Amino acid sequence: MPGLTAKVFRTYNASNTMANLLRDMKSSGSIPERVKDYNDANRKVAILCNHKRTVAAGHGVQMEKLGDRIKGLKYQQWRIKQMMLDVDPKIKKQKGADYFALDEELDEGWIQEHQAFLVEEQKQKIEKKFAKENEKMVSEGKKEMKSKELEERLEPVRELEKKFKKENKTKKVEAEGKGPTIEKLENNLGKLDQRIETMLLQAEDKENNKEVALGTSKIVRPHMLIVHHAILTLDRIISIPVSPSFSRRSSMSRSKSSSRKRSERSLTGPSSLSMRTGNSNLVLWWLAVLPLILFFNQHLFTRRDSILF
Repeated sequence: MPGLTAKVFRTYNASNTMANLLRDMKSSGSIPERVKDYNDANRKVAILCNHKRTVAAGHGVQMEKLGDRIKGLKYQQWRIKQMMLDVDPKIKKQKGADYFALDEELDEGWIQEHQAFLVEEQKQKIEKKFAKENEKMVSEGKKEMKSKELEERLEPVRELEKKFKKENKTKKVEAEGKGPTIEKLENNLGKLDQRIETMLLQAEDKENNKEVALGTSKIVRPHMLIVHHAILTLDRIISIPVSPSFSRRSSMSRSKSSSRKRSERSLTGPSSLSMRTGNSNLVLWWLAVLPLILFFNQHLFTRRDSILF
């Protein structure tokens, strides 16, 4: 093709690859599963374009925290199952002993650490709320609440700590809530199953993306401007809302600080256009890329069965 440069071919190759991946995508299941399928396709294009990055320094810590959150949900599931035994001991024969067994990932040491974390978390919430209310009362010219009031509010924390100690000793969990039934507890288990499934998908997606810069493809590169238009049809193709893939906040994050500085200088005049886009250079960049977008629109995606246009 006359006048075809390496850069233009690279853009075409990436756009065509992404278009084919989206066209062949047959996602089903929950929204997190479909979002992961889209990210898998986007990752293939990012690797094709050599959009690499070094693993973030805090990646290991983030994955560890995410793993602890998943374990915490599994621990909640175990407690709910023990509550089912408290409500109806005969259910153990119906479900089987394995159903009520503790998950292999949850050892006693981790459980005790997690229980201490839950107790401390509840304590900090109460103390912060107490301090905030005291500050408000002082600002209104009222007397501060005494420490005795805080001690009374911390009573549920002490009760929770005693409950955990009893559970660790007896290996039994008393049913909680008003009128607990097997049906209600099973519904709670179902909700936890969905949360665990979502978080496992997020963990897998996060681990796979640790060395791939998907954000570069979504926000900066010209070939992804074509895909950005394609994403607007994802709800029709695989029923994925636009927000998990392209958020207004992420697309404007690069220019947020410069936009704030310009808005402080002037809110009228020629700078108002650049203030909206976040950077005057971005306007020039759009003008330079627009012909390329029109070229792809005219020559690459003219078929009626195209998912893009």
